[in-house]
Amino acid sequence: MAKKVLRKRGKKPIKFEEGGLHRSLGIPQGEKIPMSLVRKLIRAEVGETVTNPTSKGRKRIKVTTRIKRQVVLGFKGALAAGRKKLKRRSRKK
Repeated sequence: MAKKVLRKRGKKPIKFEEGGLHRSLGIPQGEKIPMSLVRKLIRAEVGETVTNPTSKGRKRIKVTTRIKRQVVLGFKGALAAGRKKLKRRSRKK
């Protein structure tokens, strides 16, 4: 898997592997991660067990620090900000 690095001026770079969250959740990399599962993972505390409301991936997922970080990075953090920026750029054209 390809390792990626996000850099922001004045902040520590974030290193991650592409497809890491898919592997942690047991969802094949070609499929989308359901937003209902993402919402549950974001709301859950570390150490809790979350039941997957969809048929994709594992049925029960224990929320670890690693999974929590991956979800926040991908859906609330730097990657989400980058996606919003790309959407704005594509609208201008």
